[in-house]
Amino acid sequence: MIRLTLGFLVAFMFTFSMVLHPIFQDDAYAQNIISIVYDADAGGGNASTPLNIFHPNDIVVNQSADIKWQNPTLGIAYPHTVTFIRPGSNLSIPKINFTLSNYSNLIDLVAKNKQNKSNVLDVKAVVLPTVISENGTVTYLDPNGDLWGDGAQYNFTGKEKYVNSGFIWPEGHIPKGFANVTAFTIKLEEQGVYNFQCLLHPEMKGNVTVTPPNAPMGISISDLR
Repeated sequence: MIRLTLGFLVAFMFTFSMVLHPIFQDDAYAQNIISIVYDADAGGGNASTPLNIFHPNDIVVNQSADIKWQNPTLGIAYPHTVTFIRPGSNLSIPKINFTLSNYSNLIDLVAKNKQNKSNVLDVKAVVLPTVISENGTVTYLDPNGDLWGDGAQYNFTGKEKYVNSGFIWPEGHIPKGFANVTAFTIKLEEQGVYNFQCLLHPEMKGNVTVTPPNAPMGISISDLR
C-alpha cells in the first residue's frame, strides 16, 4: 500500500513539474499537446480482400477536435482519399482507376499536369493533398505537414469548394514516386454536417457532424508519435 502511494506521488509530482516547464507555457505547443484527435479509418482488410469502407462513416466531433484518417489495409499498396466537395461547386473531377500496373503512368501525369482551371481538376489535384478555396484559388498542401509528419493537415471552414487528402497509403506500402502520405488530419471550424467521399472508390461515403465546443462526442486519443 505504501509503495503504491509513493508511486502515485512520484508520478503526480513529475506531471506537475512538466506542466510548469516553460515549453508547456507556449500557446502553440500547448495546443498540440491538449488537442483531442478523433481516429478514423479509410479502408481496411488485407492483400487478399481489401475493403472499400470508411470506419466510422458517421462521425460526430466538436469544434475543439481534430479528425485523423489513416489507411489500415494490410500487405498491399491500396490507396484511398478523404475528399470534401461543397455542393453546387460544379467541379469536373477526373476518374482514376488505380492498379499496381498503372501507377507509374499516374506519377508521370502528376509531374506534367498543372491546375489551370479551378473547376476542372487535373490528376495532381486528386493524387496530392489539395484545397480549392471559395474563390477558386488552388493550394497544394504540405503532404507531411501534420504534427506526426505522416500526412497533410488543414483547418476546414466549410466554404471551400474542394478539400482532398490526396492518396492515403497503408504504412509500409507506398509505391516509389508517390508522396509519403499515410494519414490526413483536419479540424472543422464551423458547426454543420459535411459529406466526404473517396475519389477512387465511389461507394465509399461518409459524413462529419460538427457540434458546439465541449459537446459530448465519441473520441479516441491518437498516439503522439
